[in-house]
Amino acid sequence: MQHWLAAEGYPESESPIMWDNAQPGDLLGTADGWQYRVIARKLRPKFRARRLAAAIPGAQVWIDSPRAWAVVLPLGRKRNQ
Repeated sequence: MQHWLAAEGYPESESPIMWDNAQPGDLLGTADGWQYRVIARKLRPKFRARRLAAAIPGAQVWIDSPRAWAVVLPLGRKRNQ
């Protein structure tokens, strides 16, 4: 997760996503950035996460911890209102 945030330009001290507390069904992201819906967390082995992601169009597999995987669904950028 931290590698993804660094790639998006967020410093580690300013993580916009409270990943450690996220549960399935939670919406992650910032008010002006990308939004993601958590589908599942702590999946082992990786093929379970891949199988679930394959059943949901657009879903992505993310590293959750060194030996566990998460499935998230990108919802796109939130528009300013």
